[in-house]
Amino acid sequence: MIPVLIRLPETDDSATAQQPLPGIERSAPEPFERRVVRTFAQSMDALQTYIVDPAREPTVASLVDAVERGVSREFCMALHRILAEESVSEFETTFEWASAVQHSDSLPSSVRIGADARELLNMAAEKLRAKKVGPRQVFSGKIVELRHEQGDAFGWIKVSTLRNGRWCEIGVKLRLEQYNHAVGWHRDARPVLVEGQVRSEFGRPLVVSDPLRCHPLDESILM
Repeated sequence: MIPVLIRLPETDDSATAQQPLPGIERSAPEPFERRVVRTFAQSMDALQTYIVDPAREPTVASLVDAVERGVSREFCMALHRILAEESVSEFETTFEWASAVQHSDSLPSSVRIGADARELLNMAAEKLRAKKVGPRQVFSGKIVELRHEQGDAFGWIKVSTLRNGRWCEIGVKLRLEQYNHAVGWHRDARPVLVEGQVRSEFGRPLVVSDPLRCHPLDESILM
């Protein structure tokens, strides 16, 4: 058992204390430290769901889904090396989420992968190397802003995410029905996954005006 403690920084409530305009709701972005651990937890969950539990050679489609949730060839190889040790019968990770930063109840509290999965992990790593599997035009992160004007058939959310190694916020235009769902996702602190073309014009915010999909990051894992 190796305990790892990741300290969270002080939360900045200034974003929620000052509402910029009517119809706009802001919340503090997810701390980098929380994002790192959350991504690790969801990557472990994705490994179990898309690679281990099916108990068959992983398909390219299942690997794309796993990669979108943080899984990489190096991740698979590292876990394979651990499980290949004769003294290791399983690898278990247990998470305790600090209440200082709101977290989604959908985040796993524990993931356990047995040593008998090592060949599946090896096959996944080899296929990721051979096929150069990469995520589609997707990004994920916490919703940090909601914006809707009364009577408008559309609403906007802003997602705090990493793009090209830098923090940024990307606006996503949603039809009102889906926007109303996003209000609930924001309330429950559920990170979202968005697929769509990000438009970037000099001096203007990053936006996705016609997303192919937008849903909680954990939703597909549970389907």
